[in-house]
Amino acid sequence: MKLHVSGRYSVWEVDDRGGREFRFSKENAIMRDAVRVAAQCIGLGDPRYKINAMYLEYVNTAGSASVPTFSIDDGGSYYRSLSGTQDYLRVPLASTPLLSASNAALFSGVGVDCDLIRFSSQSFGSTGVNGLAFSAGDNSLVIGVALVAAPVWADPTRDLVFARGYFDVSNQVRKTASKQISVSWEQNFNIF
Repeated sequence: MKLHVSGRYSVWEVDDRGGREFRFSKENAIMRDAVRVAAQCIGLGDPRYKINAMYLEYVNTAGSASVPTFSIDDGGSYYRSLSGTQDYLRVPLASTPLLSASNAALFSGVGVDCDLIRFSSQSFGSTGVNGLAFSAGDNSLVIGVALVAAPVWADPTRDLVFARGYFDVSNQVRKTASKQISVSWEQNFNIF
């Protein structure tokens, strides 16, 4: 038997009054840093390595942006190297992750009897980590997301990218003045 980890993220636009408009859902890729996160959390019980942040990668362009290619080894250094018209927001989770069951025949979804974790976050702020403006006036276009363990919030160089995904060109989300971009993310753990 093998442990299988899979995930899916959903993207929404949220207005100032809390109204949500669904945009799309897509499967994510698990990164090699996920193994490092698991080793620290499971092996050492180190709570600093729990998932506590998301990245929202964006490009300032009036048009669309090409979808980047990446490997499972592309961790935080990729994001820190973004420059020119590219940057990323590093945002904390909006709430404590929720545990539930994806398969009621195997898990009750009560207490520790869960196999699914739901994370959520939302864009905020007007400047990316590398200093690029993020706003409607700058034509900021969100093209991808990442699920991140940030063990030292003041030091992004210590971040570990657990999972990552990019939007198809037709689903890239333009920042507007009256809306934020919200991401809900489900990670499922199963044994096959």
